[in-house]
Amino acid sequence: ITWEAAEHLMQQKMPAYEDQVKEYVNVPLTQNEFDALTMLAYNIGGFSKATSIINDINSQCDFDKLQSDWKRFVHSKAQNVTKGLMNRRKDELDVRKASNYQPDRKIQILKK
Repeated sequence: ITWEAAEHLMQQKMPAYEDQVKEYVNVPLTQNEFDALTMLAYNIGGFSKATSIINDINSQCDFDKLQSDWKRFVHSKAQNVTKGLMNRRKDELDVRKASNYQPDRKIQILKK
């Protein structure tokens, strides 16, 4: 799809995941924490699968525990750990922890 079409799709889909963060999280968040949780919700298909993360956030557990639970979400439907999912979880955590919105890995954008 085109870059413009991808942006349009994201603008349509992301509010539902932002709403999930607002609904499930009951502690104050920084912008980068909110963004990382929204990314996680989108990438795993919603928070119904991530109750451990929500519990960690709401109980304000230490970052090491949160990071450990966050990194558990790296299995495909076939229960295989994939490098791409591991990279995705790392990037989300980088956004949460360090406001790093520019991961070291670069994605290739194909334009027509």
